[in-house]
Amino acid sequence: VEAHYEYGGYKLHLEEDGDYEAKIFKQTEKQYRVKLTLDEFASKSLIGNDDDWDFDDDDYVFSLQEIIEKNPDKNYLWLKGRKYEIVKDINRVGEICKLIWNHDGIVAFDTETTGLTVNITSRMGIGDRLVGMVFSVKPGEAWYFPIAHKKIKNICTSQNENYIIEKYFKPLLESKDLVLYNGEYDWRVMHNYGICLNMVHDLYILFKVTVWNDHRGMKLSLKDVTSTFLHRDSFKLSDFTKGKFGENVKFWDFEEESVKYYACPDTDNLIELLEYAEENHILERYDAKKTYEIEVAFSLVIAYQEYYGHCVDISKIDALEKGIKRDKEESYRKMVEIVGHDFNPKSSKDLKVVFFDEQNYPVVEKTEKGNPSTGKEARKIWAKEKNEDGSLKYPLAPLLQVYSDNATLESNFIKNIDKFATDSGLMFSTVQQFLETGRVSVNNPNYQSYSDTVKKYIIPREGYFAIDADYSSVEARIMVSMAGCKNMVDKLKDPDMDYHTAKASDMFGVPYELVSPQLRKMSKGVNFGILYGLGDWNLAINLGRTGSPENARWAKKQKELYFTGMPELKGFIETSKHQGIQNNFSTTFFNRRRYYDPRKERKDRIERQSCNARIQGTAADIYKIAMVRLFNQIRKNGWVGKVLISAFVHDECFLEVSKSLDPCVVLKVLRKCMMLDIKGWCPLFIGCGFGRNWYEAKKTEIPVQVQELMVNTWGEQGLDWWNGN
Repeated sequence: VEAHYEYGGYKLHLEEDGDYEAKIFKQTEKQYRVKLTLDEFASKSLIGNDDDWDFDDDDYVFSLQEIIEKNPDKNYLWLKGRKYEIVKDINRVGEICKLIWNHDGIVAFDTETTGLTVNITSRMGIGDRLVGMVFSVKPGEAWYFPIAHKKIKNICTSQNENYIIEKYFKPLLESKDLVLYNGEYDWRVMHNYGICLNMVHDLYILFKVTVWNDHRGMKLSLKDVTSTFLHRDSFKLSDFTKGKFGENVKFWDFEEESVKYYACPDTDNLIELLEYAEENHILERYDAKKTYEIEVAFSLVIAYQEYYGHCVDISKIDALEKGIKRDKEESYRKMVEIVGHDFNPKSSKDLKVVFFDEQNYPVVEKTEKGNPSTGKEARKIWAKEKNEDGSLKYPLAPLLQVYSDNATLESNFIKNIDKFATDSGLMFSTVQQFLETGRVSVNNPNYQSYSDTVKKYIIPREGYFAIDADYSSVEARIMVSMAGCKNMVDKLKDPDMDYHTAKASDMFGVPYELVSPQLRKMSKGVNFGILYGLGDWNLAINLGRTGSPENARWAKKQKELYFTGMPELKGFIETSKHQGIQNNFSTTFFNRRRYYDPRKERKDRIERQSCNARIQGTAADIYKIAMVRLFNQIRKNGWVGKVLISAFVHDECFLEVSKSLDPCVVLKVLRKCMMLDIKGWCPLFIGCGFGRNWYEAKKTEIPVQVQELMVNTWGEQGLDWWNGN
């Protein structure tokens, strides 16, 4: 008896032999009942007499047949006829690797591991490890290479594992163009063997920067994406176990058939998902090709950072804890002195009363509900405002920020230090790559929130020194460059030129050298007012006047003066504001999009965010490109493991550098990577410093002219006296 079955555009020709015991009835959405021979899925005992098994009563591993019977709504017919092979013979390994090497095209790659904790400590047997690798070069085929399984013959032993992987797989993984899914994880897994994956496609990133923006509820696991776009159901890890996967039950405990039909479909589907994306021109439809390229390359820099982590001086944790507590208490004491009474700095209700009702701080930021905000962005704006004598105009703002940062460090960092840090002080933060702004966030622990007190205890590991580098006035430089303000671009080619002083000189017709602190403050205040979309009334308040029609007219005049000498900027600001309204997204210089939902956000908020996102998002793009360039140079120069990118903080990076490398040689490479040369733009100068800890490196900033002298004199051959000390 023959049965013809069509599902999701795929046709199957099935032969029924009448043996129903090894067959499974499948109910399709068309209500056809088809008998499918699945001899390969025959139920087997997955729990043998292996002494390594240590199951609790609640732990149970299901066979493929049991999984299919438990999921009558799922359709696994597409697996029929797929050519999946678990390669267990070393001669066959050589044949397949040669076939992959000779393949002229993309290679899909994936790893299977015992869990998700993979970093440099894995080399010492701590955390999780590689169990097997899977490759595909065309649809319908996949090869799985077992490395550390308990139920399958492996292609290597613990003694020759590194040798086998280096001999057969390293040339493929570092030379062939690879497509992966969430490849930064696989990069870390394979870096345990000294391999740097040559990933050119990451389909998680592809769908994240495109289709996901129209479907924010879309699930982005590989199994879910396969179901969405290829209409295929897949076996998930949660299908196999009754207990908690990753504790007593790990992937190396699976039987051969379960391994084959869990792992092999992933790379098989990757090939077809890539074909789907290319055939449907997904990147082109979202104009996301450049963004995609940046994010794929940057994800490998994230992998590099997460693999090596950063280091805290574990011997001084008690002193660090006291310093954090002292800073928190001191900032609160100073706030009480200003306010005149106690209040709860963690209460939004108390903060509203203190800041706006009692202290009359101007409203510079609003919450999504339209209420005055005392959040981080508002504090940042207030903190930059100064009186004529140079004192802070809104002193509560930086004090509240110090209090908030240290309260967070006390509760999230110090109390969890045993969980975060190894015995030697290494900590492995997780980087979240996709914020709306284009920047990244960090957690467990969040090194972006480290105060100066904490940074004094963040040290280079033994045998390394610290470098800190960040961009100088990068957002102002980006703004005038994107707007095409040629006169200001020319002025900013001088590293000593201060943007706000130069702008005040234009606004008020005063020679640059004679610009007073008050005039510079005025220029800076108007700049922030324009970028953050302040109306004339609020701009007047922000510039130190009371809210009134007369002062609003005065503020409007200051705004017009601001565009003196830069008429192009006015058009750029207006275009940027309207872009978010007209398109429901704004774009950076590199075409990254930030999307807005007019059903959920007010028009004025979209205008403000659209204007700000074009500049801040471009800054994020530049930073990511710079880090990619730096990582590429690290690889090219043989500096992997010698120059560590230990922290990303907006436009700043913290590096640990082996003392075997000359500081001036590294500085030359760092400057070349970060100072992108964009036609028609002013230079993107960086500040840079060296030190024995993060704080010291950040505070010891070398002037641009001195940097240039150092790299021009010693950037090639190095310092003749440098010996690593």
